[in-house]
Amino acid sequence: MENEKIKQTSLEIKERFAKVNVQIQERDIVEQLSILVNKFRVPLNEASRNVTSRLLKIHNINPDEFFATAGFANQNPVKISELIEDNKWCSFNARVSILWEPKHEKILQTGVLGDETGTVVFTTWKSSGAPVLEEGKCYLFKNVVTSLWQERISIKVNKNSEITPFSGEITIAKKLVTVVGALVDLQQGSGLIKRCPECNRSLVKGACADHGRVEGVYDLRIKGVIDNGAVSQDIILNRELTERLTGITLDGAKEIAMESMDSRTVADNMGAMLIGRYFEVSGVQIEKNLIVDSIKPFKADVMNQVDALLVAVEA
Repeated sequence: MENEKIKQTSLEIKERFAKVNVQIQERDIVEQLSILVNKFRVPLNEASRNVTSRLLKIHNINPDEFFATAGFANQNPVKISELIEDNKWCSFNARVSILWEPKHEKILQTGVLGDETGTVVFTTWKSSGAPVLEEGKCYLFKNVVTSLWQERISIKVNKNSEITPFSGEITIAKKLVTVVGALVDLQQGSGLIKRCPECNRSLVKGACADHGRVEGVYDLRIKGVIDNGAVSQDIILNRELTERLTGITLDGAKEIAMESMDSRTVADNMGAMLIGRYFEVSGVQIEKNLIVDSIKPFKADVMNQVDALLVAVEA
């Protein structure tokens, strides 16, 4: 199966170079890909980019001209649900659903994009020269590359990609999930936080990963973990739901932090009133997080009855 994928990828690379009038023997491409994939265990999509870059240098071809001539620059936008193949160049319109904190110093941004057909994780590298994206804003993504890992498609932005604002309205498809269980933990980043006024990302020690030290805007949120004894689920509550659930308003949280001289006191107070209680939570599943739309108390005795019933059925 792997050898068939290598042959298919080799043919695609050959055809791309043929479009710029450079003829390359397919067997040479197959050989290079096979060494990277089979000997050095390089993922096929990375191996393809490696071989393509090498051939561009050997034949002294300008990468921008190559990708434009090869037909990537003018692709018609597709829907996110159509992104199913690995290592494919594509263009699409999407809204930035959520941004995460990058876990590598070379990553500019990472998060989730969505349209009316689905969602997809994206990564932009600092070396790509890509613009900084904002949560909730819509963009046209041109010439980005799909990557398949553990049966999940993600998007990578590189130097040949182009991202521009999109004026149309995009509604992200919602796949509602309901979870019942006990709130067992409030994670770091809960309670009173500050966000960057430019991109709305939460600040770390007064600084935004993209915009440096800024005058942050106060906000409330809960990042928690719901556990029902069988599985656990990370959940995120926005300010409105946090205020409604805890009774602590944004102004109230500021007062608590000021009196204690420590903003972490707000999260501590929330944890004291919530941890150990049972809730029914509904929201949109985005990767490992459940972005909560509604949350309501769930009686522990009802939960115990459900557990007893499950035990009886298993027995």
